[in-house]
Amino acid sequence: MTSKRKLKNPPDGGCGWLVVLANFVSQTLNAGCMFATGVMIPPLTSYFEADLVEVSTIFSVAISLCCFVAPFSSFLDKYGTRTVVAAGGLVSSLGLITSSFATSIYYLWFSYGILVGFGHGMVYAPIFSVLGIYFKRYLGLASSLALMGIGVGYMGFSPLNQFLLDSYGWRGCFMVLSAINANLFVCAVLIPPIEMTITVNQEEEDPKRFHPKIKIS
Repeated sequence: MTSKRKLKNPPDGGCGWLVVLANFVSQTLNAGCMFATGVMIPPLTSYFEADLVEVSTIFSVAISLCCFVAPFSSFLDKYGTRTVVAAGGLVSSLGLITSSFATSIYYLWFSYGILVGFGHGMVYAPIFSVLGIYFKRYLGLASSLALMGIGVGYMGFSPLNQFLLDSYGWRGCFMVLSAINANLFVCAVLIPPIEMTITVNQEEEDPKRFHPKIKIS
């Protein structure tokens, strides 16, 4: 006769490194699509004949909302990390693509400031906290590698955004960023929540015998 017990120790590796990769990419997209968009302020200011404060408020709202939503997104974990991350990717990508059709600064306050900020806020906390499921001994290393994506986003997206502005204008830039940001769906696929269970023979217990059970929600 056998019974199952939960195994509390994370696997510390294996498919966990795919989760690190997903975190790295999501942090890169978060930094690149939200924090490396300063080069877009001058063309938006010129096109809408708005003052600098009105235009910069668009990005300030997005960043502030992302940070504000992040703690509350943990309450959505009951729906599964993959589901929450995919939903955040959908909302933020929708915000970027609709921003390309903006007709006013107030339009951008909603499409970019609220939708993009809210979407990235849904992604940021859940995808990072899931590292604790896969790592214990190497959690510090895994977290550091994941957070390197922020630096890559800052460093890589500023010249990329400038190139897109020069080539396609600010509307085309938003469209391309929306397509790039859609890679958050790929990140969601790489994060299967893992549930470890031990199969124990009650007549002769052997705590070393266990079978990992992957639960993808």
